[in-house]
Amino acid sequence: MASGASAVSFDEELALLESEKTLQYASWGTAAIMVWDVLIHIDDDVGLLSLPRSSRIPTIAYFISRFSYLGYSILQPFGNRSSPQSINASSPMFASVQDVQSKCRVSPIAVVLSTVSFIGAVFTLIQFFVRVRAFYPQNRLVPGIFGCLLVLATAGLSFLFVPIVGGPTVICNPTDFIYVVPVASAVTFDSCVFIAISYRIYQISMGFETYLVSRDGLSHHHSPRYQSLKLTLIALWGNNLPSLTRAILREGQFYYLISVILSVAALTLMLDHSLLPPYRLLLSIMYAPLVNITASRVFREVRLGRMREQDLSETGQFPSEVII
Repeated sequence: MASGASAVSFDEELALLESEKTLQYASWGTAAIMVWDVLIHIDDDVGLLSLPRSSRIPTIAYFISRFSYLGYSILQPFGNRSSPQSINASSPMFASVQDVQSKCRVSPIAVVLSTVSFIGAVFTLIQFFVRVRAFYPQNRLVPGIFGCLLVLATAGLSFLFVPIVGGPTVICNPTDFIYVVPVASAVTFDSCVFIAISYRIYQISMGFETYLVSRDGLSHHHSPRYQSLKLTLIALWGNNLPSLTRAILREGQFYYLISVILSVAALTLMLDHSLLPPYRLLLSIMYAPLVNITASRVFREVRLGRMREQDLSETGQFPSEVII
């Protein structure tokens, strides 16, 4: 082995090759999940195109992000393959077992993967942004803040292209964690969206339950502190909430919570230096397509009327076109 590379024992190389195989299985599994999800929802996608306002930004973002990640998932297993002659930018740490510093280059599929994943990630963020904006239709400040966060998150996602333009140092150096920035940007934005929507749902629930408590005369018999505690418990676990509020708590926010947890787990695994490089990337290759699947499900459920958006307009809380 050339002097520019550190010596790697046979056991270490064998362990790394085994971890690469695990990553390859995970890539194929993610591709299978994404293809399966697209196939079983073809009827829903056709239904979305037949609805009024199907040419608006939310629907366009839905289809672009969905099919971008479909292509990404299919190409990813091929992109994980590395060799001394061509190291994939999407797998920047596999070069640790070979002296490839002098001949490392970006493969064409790496350029395609970075481009497709960037497009899919940006339009998935737009889906999140549209959702939070719909929950604050009369508030200009919140959408403005999230618009700025969207721009910052998009800038963070642009680091997906750094290995392509950065040359051998970025691609072949196993200590370079530049690929963490896109995931961290998406995690931050997704978490803020989840918190903002959860708070808005809480406000709606509290307003509705305040009416119920006042109607039942609770305010005349209990202290303000007890009333506040009672309202909070009812808002979180009450059975008298508006049907759409319950649906959002049970379905929409539940799936967004899954995406946030998966994002944090992927980022945590990336930063764990005790693991081999392929294991650190294990969740990252699954994270983006699975988050897109959850966001797409929420969009379809609302847009196709399975989460009954008219219920909110009937309560007087939101206009009829709320939530996309």
